[in-house]
Amino acid sequence: MQPFLDVRTAVLNDTLEDAFRQRYPGFRPTDGQQHAVAKAA
Repeated sequence: MQPFLDVRTAVLNDTLEDAFRQRYPGFRPTDGQQHAVAKAA
């Protein structure tokens, strides 16, 4: 049950997306990252 609570806490604290982004860099790039990707293309 602890992993569920960890995820729920991260959702409520708005830190879940950042945690995914640290683990998976291509996960939903932020606005600043989207501009960098567009310039690189």
